Amino acid sequence: MTTHIKNLLQSFFQDKSARMQERDGIEAVKKRVLGEYLNEHVRIDDISNGKVIFSVPTSHFRYEVSLRRQQLCDEIQKIYPEIKKILVRVG
Repeated sequence: MTTHIKNLLQSFFQDKSARMQERDGIEAVKKRVLGEYLNEHVRIDDISNGKVIFSVPTSHFRYEVSLRRQQLCDEIQKIYPEIKKILVRVG
């Protein structure tokens, strides 16, 4: 029983660590592509099912990110080829 729980916890923490590394990598790409000012207003909401969902405070920032969406996606795919889509939400 304890071995099973130990394996579950180990698996959980390895998965959590991998997801945090992925998030950190995407954050670095986001900062490089969007620039410092725009990056301050864009945050990652979710990374799952081959897509990254970004959240922005206003439609103005949504428009600015959408202008750079393809470049952002291309740069992210160089590091994480499983990411196929980028969505930007206001809110």
